[in-house]
Amino acid sequence: MQDIRRSLMIFHLKEDYSQVELQKAYKKLVKKYHPDYNQQNQEWAHQKMTEINLAYELCKEKLTDTETEAPREKESQQQYSGHSSESDQKGSNPFQREQPYQGNPSAQPLSAEFHRQMQKTTYAFCHATDIFYEYGLHNRFLRYEGNRKFRYRQCLRELEAVIDSIRDLTPLTRTSYDNHIKGIYSRFILNYYCFIILDEGDIPRHPNINSHWNKMEEYLNKSLIEYLASHLTEQFKRTSWQVSLAHCLTHIQYLQRKFPALEKEDTFIRIVRLAESYTEIRQEEERSHLRFFLP
Repeated sequence: MQDIRRSLMIFHLKEDYSQVELQKAYKKLVKKYHPDYNQQNQEWAHQKMTEINLAYELCKEKLTDTETEAPREKESQQQYSGHSSESDQKGSNPFQREQPYQGNPSAQPLSAEFHRQMQKTTYAFCHATDIFYEYGLHNRFLRYEGNRKFRYRQCLRELEAVIDSIRDLTPLTRTSYDNHIKGIYSRFILNYYCFIILDEGDIPRHPNINSHWNKMEEYLNKSLIEYLASHLTEQFKRTSWQVSLAHCLTHIQYLQRKFPALEKEDTFIRIVRLAESYTEIRQEEERSHLRFFLP
């Protein structure tokens, strides 16, 4: 539920917020951050509004879940035992972390319609990540130079469309395993987007942190490139995604141990979330023999 907590922080809301309070907080931030009110800094305003809109959607879904939680309390307890109801699946938050799935994936394959729509979403996501890595946009210093500036904006627009399309998956879930996969899939895409919109000014700088932070991001990007755009990696330069991810996690653990204050840094939290959801999706692939994103 970290995404919900982060969203509540954005709107300065308490756990028992109402629809009226959410609307009021949203309108207040729109007046402050909308590009129309920030003519001198349109790029920054666009990124802020994207974060605000994503947070608003999560808070709306959380509000809906809370309102319907009581009448389906019994069903929600059975959600991952293979007896979840259709109302549970339709009311669930696609970015919410579920309990570990205990069923047998081979005995409960993905529903055909849900799987087809997932493949369409995957194609769009991979097209956006191809642009991102082909133009070297993981290097933040290159994002605002010439054609790369246009490509970065294109990549963000396509990923925003992907995030919108993920919500269309909800009514297509037919089983608890569909819902489980949708959660893993959705979390990774959302966390990936939240990571790539980070700007260089968002990165904390300190002589004792810099080298480990840079290595953490370098290894994470290496692993993601190998996973999402392996065709762009030269054969002799390839490194196993497992090795790169393991190095990334090592640097995350070091920074958490040596600099506890980073646990409250939004930028660090985003990187940790992406590493966690990336680990989760790769582990699910190995366990269920699925392949979420084609090489």
